[in-house]
Amino acid sequence: MIDWLFEDVGAETILAGCDAKNVASVRTLRRLGFWLDSNPGQTFWWVLTPDLRPALRA
Repeated sequence: MIDWLFEDVGAETILAGCDAKNVASVRTLRRLGFWLDSNPGQTFWWVLTPDLRPALRA
């Protein structure tokens, strides 16, 4: 899905949000290469751009 958004759709940034207490979602987003952007309240907001995940690109 991430590759499709960047390569086929032309997305420049992907944003994701998850509850700060949802450890599984936090781990998944980190594993996918997302970076924590902000933490307003109980929601963590994550950002991913193509240049933030060069190690995941084949």
